[in-house]
Amino acid sequence: MDFDFVVGAKLGNGAYFAANSGYSCEGDQYAKPNAHGERFVIQCRVILGEFCKGREGLTVLPDRYDSACDVAEGKPSIIVSFSDTYVYPEYVINFRRK
Repeated sequence: MDFDFVVGAKLGNGAYFAANSGYSCEGDQYAKPNAHGERFVIQCRVILGEFCKGREGLTVLPDRYDSACDVAEGKPSIIVSFSDTYVYPEYVINFRRK
């Protein structure tokens, strides 16, 4: 994965994943419709490992951490991966909103 595209990332400069697919599908911020009104999301399996709370400007994880999240402990809702070896794209989901 090429993480050079990340701009204004609040939890670090990596690839962002939501634990709840609704986060990515609501509104037009993430899954934007194409000319035919179709939207696409990619369902992935992401290895969290040991995670730390992310922060703006984070480009390299501190030693002993594998990913960054929106919380320091507990159940994260947003996961940031800095390595493509921790991400397995499983499905491409195509949908239209009514």
